[in-house]
Amino acid sequence: MSPQAGLTPLYGDFKVFTYRYNFPAQRLADFLTDRYQLSGPKLALALEQRIKLNGQTPAPETMILPGDHLEYEHRREDEPPFAGNSLVWIYEDEHLLALSKPPSLPVTPSGPYFYNALAILVREVTGNPDLQPLHRLDIETSGVLLFSKSKEGRGRLQPLFERQEMDKRYLALCLGDPGPEPIEGNLELDLDSKIFTKYRLHPSERPQSRTLVGTRTPWGRFWKVELQPLSGKTNQLRAHLASKGAPIVGDKKYYPDEAVYLDWFEHKDIHRLLDRLILPRQALHCQSLSFENPISGQRLTLNDPTPDFGALIAPLK
Repeated sequence: MSPQAGLTPLYGDFKVFTYRYNFPAQRLADFLTDRYQLSGPKLALALEQRIKLNGQTPAPETMILPGDHLEYEHRREDEPPFAGNSLVWIYEDEHLLALSKPPSLPVTPSGPYFYNALAILVREVTGNPDLQPLHRLDIETSGVLLFSKSKEGRGRLQPLFERQEMDKRYLALCLGDPGPEPIEGNLELDLDSKIFTKYRLHPSERPQSRTLVGTRTPWGRFWKVELQPLSGKTNQLRAHLASKGAPIVGDKKYYPDEAVYLDWFEHKDIHRLLDRLILPRQALHCQSLSFENPISGQRLTLNDPTPDFGALIAPLK
């Protein structure tokens, strides 16, 4: 189904974001370029017509300071375009929708994405404002993504994730062999890292995160690994694999040398890092979800049929 065909513009063509700035001082133009990917004529027009800083139209060289009040009119055409030609439906019934998440889009609005965040895009494609994602996949992760189509459906389906009754299977291409043993422990923010959103796995007698490692296949100088997460912690698979010396190919945040992520964070140019990252995105794919539908009583196994992940890793074999 094409995002352009039959689109119902539930959210209009612009949205005003209003918030208090709580980051280090920097040029307002640099902040807008980094957060919303505005540059050139789009940036100049936004500064002139669609930005208010503390209630005033700012000059191009204005600094934005902690505590400043920012109002930004974000327009549909400002966003990075949807890279694919269509959204692929995997399954649909009265209460549930499963689709194949493309690797280029966030699930919920983030950074420069509002209209092209999947939660918004799918609502406008279907004309259903009640659609809600039941779980999350990282922006670069592809694969099966579930949505509830109604409040009733969400109330019945969401607990499957909370009670860990959702059988999740992933594929990852790794820089090394993680070994066959389950990976478990507690994931905590790595306070020794320069990357403030990076997690580290700590041993624990009562582990709060656990991943089963399935078939491991040599793949050129890499390893293709099947994974079954038994919990759903932030960055779980990425941090678990990194803890075994087998980070995911293309994963900037968990690459062994943190200078790679810090370079990307500063320049937002993946091409200058491909000699080390190998791939332009992390090679992680949710290949299937299996569960008993509490509404119908039917056992569902939903597989992602799209060839994108295979095409991504095939040249590396």
